Amino acid sequence: TAMANYARAGVSGESSFGQRPVFKPRPLRQAQEGALAAGARPAGDITAAAVVEAAYRGDGFANAVMSRAVRGLAVGLANAAHLYNPDLIVLGGGVSAGLGRLGLLPRIREGICERLMSERHKDFELVPAALGDNSGLLGAAATAFGQCVAP
Repeated sequence: TAMANYARAGVSGESSFGQRPVFKPRPLRQAQEGALAAGARPAGDITAAAVVEAAYRGDGFANAVMSRAVRGLAVGLANAAHLYNPDLIVLGGGVSAGLGRLGLLPRIREGICERLMSERHKDFELVPAALGDNSGLLGAAATAFGQCVAP
């Protein structure tokens, strides 16, 4: 999509929308990793699902990570809302179900609305993707099927 050309997320956690920086991470102290680090063997085992689970159990470091994710999403989605003025924003991917489980969708919506420049942009619905991680795959399959069956 055209959006893919403008949105990017770096490995370091930095993300941007077009040329405008959205979120530049600051280092979190490794000593605060708590149960999140204790539950993972090598550093590579810390996944989004592990962070969400640790946050759900009350781990302070995981909750700090999720707070940063909420802020980054709010800033990026507010930028997108200014460009597209959507009626519906659907959050997909591996973390979207976790955001709902942790009750963070209202915080994300509030963060978006705090950054919007006009009241007319604030009339939108924010929901997690109903199909979770499979939405992209199912959409591609439906498109391919439609092209094969279409007259």
